[in-house]
Amino acid sequence: MGKSSFGRKDRLIKEKRHDAYLSRLKMAEPTICGQCGAVFSNGRWTWKEKPLSAQKTVCPACQRHADHYPAGIIEISGQFYKDNKTEIINLIQNIEKREKGERPLERLIS
Repeated sequence: MGKSSFGRKDRLIKEKRHDAYLSRLKMAEPTICGQCGAVFSNGRWTWKEKPLSAQKTVCPACQRHADHYPAGIIEISGQFYKDNKTEIINLIQNIEKREKGERPLERLIS
């Protein structure tokens, strides 16, 4: 008899995300980005209140922006885009605002 797929649980393999801009070294906590004001605390970048005594550095998002090196590129074209450009750009900006509010490293460069 052949093998049955009954009971088989397929799953997606989640690739490990490699980002050269994320530090491999343990940063002192708290650390603050001197450009955007994000705070590195509890192992991640947040928008916490800025502590008085904190080391300063440049966060990975500000460094990417300065280097003009985005983590990804999205290109939108075609008639639908031309007809709805303002609405599409507003949607993108609203999503960025929401994401950036929770995750300081999720930003648009341009």
